[in-house]
Amino acid sequence: MKIMAYCGLHYGQEWLEFAIRSVEPLVDEYHVFYTDHPSHGSTTDMTKPEGEDRETLKRIAESFDCVVWHDVDQFWQEGQHRDYCVHYLTQRGADLILWNDADEVWDLDVLSDALEFAWENPYREYRTHAMHFWCGVNHVCMDECMPVRIIKPSGEGEGYVPGRGFYHFGYAQSAMLILYKSKIHGHRGEWRPGWFPIYRDWSPDKTYECGVHPTNACDDNGKPFWTPVPFDRYDLEDLIGDHPYFKDERV
Repeated sequence: MKIMAYCGLHYGQEWLEFAIRSVEPLVDEYHVFYTDHPSHGSTTDMTKPEGEDRETLKRIAESFDCVVWHDVDQFWQEGQHRDYCVHYLTQRGADLILWNDADEVWDLDVLSDALEFAWENPYREYRTHAMHFWCGVNHVCMDECMPVRIIKPSGEGEGYVPGRGFYHFGYAQSAMLILYKSKIHGHRGEWRPGWFPIYRDWSPDKTYECGVHPTNACDDNGKPFWTPVPFDRYDLEDLIGDHPYFKDERV
């Protein structure tokens, strides 16, 4: 069985090393499909924050022997970018494809179980749970959404992977990067007006009637979609204990 992972990369140096190294032991190849301009469906005049240039990202990625770098500047939509990556790896002979964004970190045992589950079941797309860290590694937000993260090209239909899933650090990044992300996001049209100060000024003693999620205020039952709750960061010390943000109270 050949397992390949990919990252559709435009920015993400703050967690990229940790994302790749968390899956490296279980993949045969890790492909980075880099685009210099946003491919999420929205654009902005704001320049990428410091450290998000191609050379920095490439240096981080290629510090791993398993990484293959690609420059793919022809895509402007996230779906096109993703479909190209999946097609490329399918043609390359991947039996399982792991979609691993630059801000997503896996526990190795959890990932091993997820890949085994995907291999033993008949589906093509497998949805997984995620734990969303908020303003650092001391608080998390939970929801019931399960994004597709594993693809088996020979399968059909959609399945759901049991277990914890991956750790998402997309909202545990510097404020300027979050601001840039909000301007190029694929769901920019749904972004809540005035959301960025919620992230920029958040502290554990603040409460928000509508939650902190950037696009969804409340769930179907009228409850805040995301409410940050305390998390013991030392549960992840072996995984991310050497990250610069690990001991910070908030980013």
